[in-house]
Amino acid sequence: MTVNIQKINPILLVIIAILIPANSVLMNYLFTINFFSQIDVATNHLIQSTLVANLSSIAIFSVLIFSIGKLNLASMLISKSKAKTGLKWIFIIWFTAQLLSILISYLSVGNIVLSTDLVRLTGSFLAQLFGNAPFEEMIFRGLFFLQLYLILSAKMSNKRAVIYSMTGSQLLFALIHIPNRLLINQVDNLVLDLLAIFLVGIVFVLIYIKTNNLVFVIGIHALINIPFNITNSSFQVEIAIISLAIVITIFWNKLTANKNVHNLWYDGIED
Repeated sequence: MTVNIQKINPILLVIIAILIPANSVLMNYLFTINFFSQIDVATNHLIQSTLVANLSSIAIFSVLIFSIGKLNLASMLISKSKAKTGLKWIFIIWFTAQLLSILISYLSVGNIVLSTDLVRLTGSFLAQLFGNAPFEEMIFRGLFFLQLYLILSAKMSNKRAVIYSMTGSQLLFALIHIPNRLLINQVDNLVLDLLAIFLVGIVFVLIYIKTNNLVFVIGIHALINIPFNITNSSFQVEIAIISLAIVITIFWNKLTANKNVHNLWYDGIED
C-alpha cells in the first residue's frame, strides 16, 4: 500500500529551515522579557505563554506550508479518522498511567493526594498538547522528515532515504533548541542535551513511521514533556507513559484493526 504525499518547493523548504531558528530566537527572547506573562496572570496560568507563543508559530508557518507551499494535511499523514484514533490511544495511555500512579500511591502511603495546582498543571499540558508538541511535530516530523525523504528517495534506495532524511531532520530538531538553552543559560551539558533531543526525535520518527499517525506522535510528545499527573506520587509516571507508548506502537496494526497500514520503511511513498 502506498501513500500520495505532495512535494513542497525545495526553495520554500530552505526558506522555512532558515526561518525556524529565527523564530526560535524571537520567541525565546519574548519569553525572557515576559512578553506573554500578562496572559498567564489573567487566566490564572490556564492559558500559558508557551501555548500563545507556539500557536503564533503554528499560524505563521501554516501560512508558509499550507497556503504558499500548497501542502495539505494528508501530506503530513493527518486526517479526521487518524486524529480520532491517535487521540483515543493517547487518552488510554494517560488514563492507564494515572491508574498506576494512584494505585502505587495508595499502596505505598495509604492515601491519594491530588496535585496542589491542577489549574496550572492543566495549563501546562494544554500548552504542550495544542502548542509546543503540534508545532514541533508539524515542522520536524510532518514536514522536514517526509519532504527530505521525497527528495532523497529519488536518488537512492528507499531505506537509505529514510535513514538519511530521519538523521537530517532530527539533527535540525536538536539544533533548534540551542537558542533556548543559551537564553536560559543552560549550557553546561549542552552537547549531551542536544544528543538526547536528537535521539528523542529519532524515536518520534520511528513511532511516526510505524503508526502513520502524526496526532498520536503529538500526544506522546506532549505527555512526555508534561505527563499531566493529577496526583502527588513518588511513582515516575513518565516511565509508564513511555512503556505504554512503545507497546502500543509495536502492536499498532492489531490494536487499530487496520491490516493495510502503510509503512514507509518497507513500502515507500507514491508522490
